[in-house]
Amino acid sequence: MLKEDTLYIVMPAYNEAKNLPELISEWYPWTETSKDSRILIVNDGSKDDTISVLTELKKYYPKLIFINKKNSGHGPSVTFAYKEALNAGADFIFQTDSDCQTRAKDFNVFWDNRNKYDVQLGYRFDRKDGLSRKFVSSILSKVVWILFKENIKDANVPFRLYNKHALEKIIQYIPDDFLLSNVLCSIIGEKLEDNKELTMTRHKIDFFERQLGKNSINFKSTFKFARKFISQSLKWKKVFCNK
Repeated sequence: MLKEDTLYIVMPAYNEAKNLPELISEWYPWTETSKDSRILIVNDGSKDDTISVLTELKKYYPKLIFINKKNSGHGPSVTFAYKEALNAGADFIFQTDSDCQTRAKDFNVFWDNRNKYDVQLGYRFDRKDGLSRKFVSSILSKVVWILFKENIKDANVPFRLYNKHALEKIIQYIPDDFLLSNVLCSIIGEKLEDNKELTMTRHKIDFFERQLGKNSINFKSTFKFARKFISQSLKWKKVFCNK
């Protein structure tokens, strides 16, 4: 009998209590890929009703698991979630965000191609989340090119599927406190693909405007994050290039 593929859908959450019921309802059918597949929510020190909402949802969705931790930011929470999924024995790890701006229907092509590619990344070809966010993504792509000479489409996209072997290769190079861990995952993935150590592909995904809750990132904080990302990247580059 063939072993079922265990899928972990991992999502960081910060003050997303209003979005969680719809989010879990939409993604939960994907836990039927195997008896051990799970949705893992990492609650990043939310100050709203996230914990109580998750506790209530758990009664109706037994394959939902959640971990509460101190606030550390989106990137460190994603890294934490990846490591938790690997430690739990996941064969495939999929990451998206908990703000309901992505859609589960777009995951079909990722899952269908899971044995063809080691890493599959989405890219937001028709973003509905405003010009300022598009501008930030454009600047980020330019920074990645300047620092790493990698032309990556939508490097920080919150819609990505890894097989466990690829993620294990990538995650060993990610500092726990790195601000934009998914960007770094994209960069490392590109480097490993260049070295023929893994295979990657990309698929178009829809990306919608936030309907509920409040975005924790504003225009002012974006520049603060940009400075920190550049600083962390330069330090990381020195270490990575010597390995």
